[in-house]
Amino acid sequence: MIDIVLWGGWYGSHNVGDRVLLLTITDIISRNLGDVRFTVLTDNPDQVIAYTREESICQIRAIKSRRQLFQVVHAIATSDLFIFGGAVPFYEEYFHIIVMLFLVSLCRFFKTPYMTWTVSSQIVTKKWVKRLFGWVLNGAQAISYRDDHTRQLFEACGVDKPMVHTADSGFWLQPAGEALAKELIHRAGKRDPSRSLVALTPRTLSYSNREAGKHFNPKSPEQYELELSCFAAAVDWLWDKGYQPIFVPMNTVAPDDDRIAAKQVIERAKNGKYALLIDEQVRPRIAPAIFKQCSFSFVARVHGSITSAVGNCPIIMYAFAPKHAGIMRSMGLDRYILLESQASPAKTIELLADMEINRGQVVASLHQRLEKLRQEALIPLHLVEQILENSN
Repeated sequence: MIDIVLWGGWYGSHNVGDRVLLLTITDIISRNLGDVRFTVLTDNPDQVIAYTREESICQIRAIKSRRQLFQVVHAIATSDLFIFGGAVPFYEEYFHIIVMLFLVSLCRFFKTPYMTWTVSSQIVTKKWVKRLFGWVLNGAQAISYRDDHTRQLFEACGVDKPMVHTADSGFWLQPAGEALAKELIHRAGKRDPSRSLVALTPRTLSYSNREAGKHFNPKSPEQYELELSCFAAAVDWLWDKGYQPIFVPMNTVAPDDDRIAAKQVIERAKNGKYALLIDEQVRPRIAPAIFKQCSFSFVARVHGSITSAVGNCPIIMYAFAPKHAGIMRSMGLDRYILLESQASPAKTIELLADMEINRGQVVASLHQRLEKLRQEALIPLHLVEQILENSN
């Protein structure tokens, strides 16, 4: 029996992206290493247990990080490996950094090897934070990252050991049947069967949201308004061009509820009343099946783009953080990155029109790229195998 501890993502949230990470990382490891038991450190163990029982065949238990301190210490002390499991665990937030240092200190004290599994990062400017991250990373047995921004940050942190660029584990997500996806679409509003669907996933970028800083660098009200304006322009253009927009939320729990942004976009758009809205939680394995019903997508979430790609649905990305541009470049979709610094309703329409014209070519190239990304997503598995072999 191999014991592995996972930490670093918001696995206990209702966010599709974090759930996808947990499901795919554990699936990749279990299918290749056999008898593995995972311990997930999270603030919401009940949520983790609930959805992994339904959507995973892996042995997964969850520990409440803040209240089950003895269990956390015991899990790390007796585990074979501690993994920073994907997501964006490197950002400037004091309590989060304290927790990271505590967990890594436990790993070092008990001589438990640790590694990063295709992690990403926010913009980090404080020198003392970079020094601490450097201490954490230089003690890791392996470092894998998802995008060039993160590599550059790690180099600025003084990392002096090899680092490996790998693809997100989410590309290995196994979708569920299409029937459930079609049921969600049916309940989303009045469907016009003569029109092809286009998926939209805006995100609530509220500067007053205290939790926002844990997921992306804080945004101003003007930046949020810009995002809403771009998505409203998309709604109007799509309807005028014969499509029906459908909003696909990646999270349905406040304050990070995508339906809040979707409803604000609908209010702003001239043709908002014709848009469909999936006004309920979307399960991780259902998301690709929903995107598969769409001609293309316009999203503002990393795993909105990944689940769209898994559903063979080409993507335009509203990139308000480095991780968004990074994931699009990994898919060979540089041309369809709408950088926040360059965003406008006119630029949005320009990209939508470009996608409409070149969709067939984009689908073909994305399909080929997806196969390569799936292989790249297995690189951290090989790092795990090497670490376990060396520790025996």
